[in-house]
Amino acid sequence: MYCLLPPPSRSLNTIIQQAVDHQWVTVSQTPLPALIVASFLDKIGFVEYIDAMVTWDPTQWQVSPGNLAKSLVLVPFIHSGPRLPIYSIAKYYQGLDMALLFTPEVRAEWLTRDALSCLLDRFYDAGCERLFPPLALRVYTAFSIPFQPIIHADTTSISLYGAYEGTEDAPAPTICHGHSKEKTRSRPGHARSRL
Repeated sequence: MYCLLPPPSRSLNTIIQQAVDHQWVTVSQTPLPALIVASFLDKIGFVEYIDAMVTWDPTQWQVSPGNLAKSLVLVPFIHSGPRLPIYSIAKYYQGLDMALLFTPEVRAEWLTRDALSCLLDRFYDAGCERLFPPLALRVYTAFSIPFQPIIHADTTSISLYGAYEGTEDAPAPTICHGHSKEKTRSRPGHARSRL
């Protein structure tokens, strides 16, 4: 059995190099799971993708939408409590090595409620249903996950009564006898259709 791990990002390379050189490592303040998730997000180009997909003006934002979104994704790996209000996110990033988590420079005090609220508004404007599928495909591609389409079928029981004639445009359903999925007992001779 093998584990699919991406090549280390710049952040993990920095940590490993500091450990090899026996230099001071600031990992004690920055949780390792947050570093690993940050490196995975870097591998799929998360920040660049979000920046490209939402409308924003770089001259008016201290932190790019991609880095703000990354800060939201990393919160569960930094804060272990049940809930975290949006106005206190910056507090949990205080004391962390922000250079290991974000590129370019991002300061904890810039992760404000107003900035994050504006990001969520931009997500709504861009359409979350439009943002997610390409991002999911980036994950499949970056980590070489085999893509096998999942076919979903609705197997609802349909009860039919009488005779059905079809036309060239709309053929009649094929009538067959089977077992109903309904909780009531099926009556003998009760027809089902196959569409």
